[in-house]
Amino acid sequence: MNKKLIVLPLLAACLSLAACSKKDDSKKLTNFEKFANKIYESETLLVNYEESFKISDETLEVYLKEVSVEIERTEDSVNTTYEESVKQLSATGESDYTYTTDSYYTIGNKRFSELNGVTYENDYIVPTYFLSFVVSEEYFEEGFTLSIDDDNYSLTGTVKDDYISSFFLNKSLNTVSDLTVEIVVVDSKLESFDAEYTSTKSGNKVTINTTYGY
Repeated sequence: MNKKLIVLPLLAACLSLAACSKKDDSKKLTNFEKFANKIYESETLLVNYEESFKISDETLEVYLKEVSVEIERTEDSVNTTYEESVKQLSATGESDYTYTTDSYYTIGNKRFSELNGVTYENDYIVPTYFLSFVVSEEYFEEGFTLSIDDDNYSLTGTVKDDYISSFFLNKSLNTVSDLTVEIVVVDSKLESFDAEYTSTKSGNKVTINTTYGY
């Protein structure tokens, strides 16, 4: 009987210490870690996004692609509606542009597209539209800004050249330099990712603006 009386207070004490330990661990999270956690928490909630991808030199807009993607999740499939428009500077003149468009929708593992009034059906492998971030405080140059207001977060900063290849969003950014980013989380969900960088191959300035909806 005495042994039981001793064990129970010890067990209660251990549980109390464990609870305190968990609370202390949560308090040790830096603001940056909380910001990164919010991004990861919102990944699986992505249902649509809009993106503009622009390349320009000192005087002209060379290329502009705008993409809209809507994703419908059902119990056993992911259905997608995709629309794309491209404006590209032609080689015939300083302000002569060509325009192309593309759109399709998917149902399960089938892709449907229309051309000249005819609908074509093809097999389709469902891609992963989830975001892929590798975000760490050490990736940014000194002077980045991080603000937190309740569940609203924003970060603006320049990514160190050595870490650009480890920082990506739906595409690898490992062929760029001078990458600056702005990430906004609203109500604990990722709302937007904006990036600007200089192409290392051509010297043109590239701007990516991406807005996410939930």
